[in-house]
Amino acid sequence: MYHSCVSSDTDGVNIVLGWTQEDRDQASYEAANWAGALSLPREVFALTEADGVGSSGHLGVRPYAGVHSLRGSPSVASAAGLQNTQAG
Repeated sequence: MYHSCVSSDTDGVNIVLGWTQEDRDQASYEAANWAGALSLPREVFALTEADGVGSSGHLGVRPYAGVHSLRGSPSVASAAGLQNTQAG
């Protein structure tokens, strides 16, 4: 993950998002005119001695629990309603 951005939610939880790389060749990137994808949000937190790291000062990372509230019923879209937005 690169180009990370850290923010906090209303409860003070530190959230990191970043751009992830794909496993495609350069020609595929150029043909698609895009590369990479935005990562899922992750919580970044300070580990303590109670976490078994021996001393404080280490960071932990786990999936951000707030994404569970975004889940809902699946949606299905028809390809007939899609439009090509590429210039040219």
